[in-house]
Amino acid sequence: EDDTMLVVHVLSRRLDAPLQSAPPMQTRLLWLCDEEQVGRRVLEEECAAEYTRLFASRVAEYRKCARALRRRLTDEIEKEMKKKAKKKKAKPKKGAPPPPTVEELVAEQMPAAPAATTTFT
Repeated sequence: EDDTMLVVHVLSRRLDAPLQSAPPMQTRLLWLCDEEQVGRRVLEEECAAEYTRLFASRVAEYRKCARALRRRLTDEIEKEMKKKAKKKKAKPKKGAPPPPTVEELVAEQMPAAPAATTTFT
């Protein structure tokens, strides 16, 4: 009986409406349903937040790796270009296209990463 009245008291304070006239079992069921909905909503929000955190962490890790790979690739291409320049000191022919820049060579070797998107349902 005391337990039932406590449930009625908690529920009536929550809804700002007196529920003393409701049957105790019905009141308890209402309270349990309310708690389940609140719990489910909190769980969904926590799961969404955790998924977002993990996704952001993974994206940051991929970007870090991509930057390191791009840096290493750029360094290797620059070394190759310096070696070729030392070996070949010939003047460029008139009308010949200029040699590709380091950025163009890096772009050829490493395609752009797809944009990260998230969709929550």
